[in-house]
Amino acid sequence: MNRFEIQRYIEQHCHPVSVSDLIMAHPDLIRRTLQRWLNKLIEDNQIAAIGDGRSRKYNCTD
Repeated sequence: MNRFEIQRYIEQHCHPVSVSDLIMAHPDLIRRTLQRWLNKLIEDNQIAAIGDGRSRKYNCTD
């Protein structure tokens, strides 16, 4: 599992996904690692973040 697979997972869904959604889909992921990958994907404009804190969701940039 890597951040590009997480990006692909987010892009395949038609709606924003949360960290909890991603953890349920990939239970072997460590939450902190996932958060680092998500932050890097946001920084690189590969995905978009919607909201703040626990209610934050992630979506493709298209």
